[in-house]
Amino acid sequence: MLQLLDIFGFLSVLLRGLTLALQSLVIGGLVFDLFIARGETGAAAARAGRRLLAGSALGLALAQAGFLAADAALLMATTGLGFAAVAGAGFFVAGAAAAIVALAIAGLTFSAGQSPRRPDDLQGIEISRGPSIPQGRPALAGALALSLGLLAAAVATSHAAARLEDRALPLTLTALHMAAAACWIGGLPYLLLALGRAPDAAAARSIAGRFSRLAQGSVAVLLGAGIGLAVLYVGSPAAVLGTAYGAMVSAKAILLALLLGLGALNYYVVRRAEAGDTSGLARLRRFAEAEVGIGFTVILAAASLTSQPPAADLSPRDLVSLPEIEARMAPRPPRLVPPTATERLPPSLRETAGGSKGAGRHAVETYLSYVPGQLVEPPTPGEIALSEFNHNVSGLVVLLAGLLAVAARAGWRWARNWPLAFLALAVFLFLLADVEYWPLGPIPFWRGFLVAEALQHRLAVLLIVAFAFYERRVQVGRAASPSTALVFPFVCFLGGALLLTHSHSLNNPKSELLVELSHASIAILGVAAGWSRWLELRLPDGPRRALSWVWPVCLILVGALLLDYRES
Repeated sequence: MLQLLDIFGFLSVLLRGLTLALQSLVIGGLVFDLFIARGETGAAAARAGRRLLAGSALGLALAQAGFLAADAALLMATTGLGFAAVAGAGFFVAGAAAAIVALAIAGLTFSAGQSPRRPDDLQGIEISRGPSIPQGRPALAGALALSLGLLAAAVATSHAAARLEDRALPLTLTALHMAAAACWIGGLPYLLLALGRAPDAAAARSIAGRFSRLAQGSVAVLLGAGIGLAVLYVGSPAAVLGTAYGAMVSAKAILLALLLGLGALNYYVVRRAEAGDTSGLARLRRFAEAEVGIGFTVILAAASLTSQPPAADLSPRDLVSLPEIEARMAPRPPRLVPPTATERLPPSLRETAGGSKGAGRHAVETYLSYVPGQLVEPPTPGEIALSEFNHNVSGLVVLLAGLLAVAARAGWRWARNWPLAFLALAVFLFLLADVEYWPLGPIPFWRGFLVAEALQHRLAVLLIVAFAFYERRVQVGRAASPSTALVFPFVCFLGGALLLTHSHSLNNPKSELLVELSHASIAILGVAAGWSRWLELRLPDGPRRALSWVWPVCLILVGALLLDYRES
């Protein structure tokens, strides 16, 4: 059960991110329908958007139920409380209320999307589908009012609500931050639907202009509230890189900067369209697609923040100093030789491990027994050496793949097979990422699915295999469908998401932070690589040539970071 708690903790972060993403889709969809998709120009977009809106509301109800189940299981197992006591807790009441509100919004949205029935005496008269849109607006206005309940429930489970005093300002800033993110990021998918279904260029220009003004206001509120929350929760410049919370805030800020860059490009396209030049509207859709992906990655990063205590609440001795960070990040020769199995165990178990096979297995299982999120003993030098070996060898492979990708861009045809390097990486990680498990270790393979870190490694291996197989077919021109090329950005998105939620069973918070700095940097580069590749595939020839060099450089930088990875 203790090992299951490790999985529940991982699932809790993922489900928290999913609920925030779906909440943004619900609120953003309602705002878009009521204020952006107006009149005949937005009728087709409103009908398509309501299907997405209803599905998002239903998904939100299910995600909230899963989130409550995971958190309730964690609380009951770690405190000994019964379900009745847990059901009275604030997080459970807020989550249950959010699920009920989401179901009500789904019902109102579904009813708003139904076309009115024709009276019998008017069956011979053709009725435009346009009137069905205004008739649904009262129901949607009610749904928008209910969505304030979703926002209140999310704020009630935030760091702001957990504070014991002076809560008014952080509660207000959190609510504004979430609402602005929902209107902007949550509205982007509906903008894509609207632009794809606009009857003509004039209608697309009108919808894009209205959404651009909404996005500008949302960004202003988002940045203002975000800066205020950062000042309250981070507390000092030293905590920006000196705590895990500060590191995640920094990663979120960098991703937000990428998002704002794409938003600025779209703003330029919209301004030109309003001046009469609508030739860039197709490009606007491509930039908006990348905005959607990066935007929801930012939301996932925000969900990860809820699993970290605010930096301002930590004592000064818990902060990692800049000299400590510099010492850890200083370039050193990579570790390319793995430690032995006996070296990975603590001294107290090495003699036992050297006995019979059964005794050795018992020794390893004892050492791998988890309390939630931590090992019984700190990592041994041998364990640290193995982790560094795995990261450094992985970096060597990724660096090689990036260099070959650059060579392929320069015209070396044989270098187009660079994705095969990732297939070799997948085999390496399967065998050595969790060496205590089958096939090289004494622990059964299935036990790894009960440990969050091992499970994430296995998910990463599956993503790498998919990437290698499909991307090689794309590079050598054997892909049966153009959509095969989209596997690259999709895998990069999921890989970045996994790294942002990656858990480590470390007793030392400083060591955990120094690992987090490396993984957050790799996640950002992965996101940049994926969406630059997406834009390369989707944009016209001019921008494609420039973007085709961005993602190989990102691969090279990821390889360099992994090659210099240290835990000691």
